[in-house]
Amino acid sequence: MISLSACLMATEASAFTLDHSKGVVVLYKARSGNWLGCGPVQCLQVAEETDERVADLVTPDALGDPYYVGRIGRCEFFQTPNSFRSYDHSVKWVIDRVSSKC
Repeated sequence: MISLSACLMATEASAFTLDHSKGVVVLYKARSGNWLGCGPVQCLQVAEETDERVADLVTPDALGDPYYVGRIGRCEFFQTPNSFRSYDHSVKWVIDRVSSKC
């Protein structure tokens, strides 16, 4: 099995590129059909009904509204328009937490 990190590196040239200075949000559907996700603030352990609700819970207001950048497997990737702050979770941190979910 290829890890998500390796998959991201292999697909960055053709699919999409993540800006590592900005926040990243990764959303995916749970078996229940509800949404889970991980972002600069936290990773959810309890599924929510909408992807918008999850994005709101895992993204601080200061980073702005996340915009869609691409999909790998069952994960949808979004980036924030503003750079993350020193106490926000980095792109690598978020990807490490969700790689097995995609």
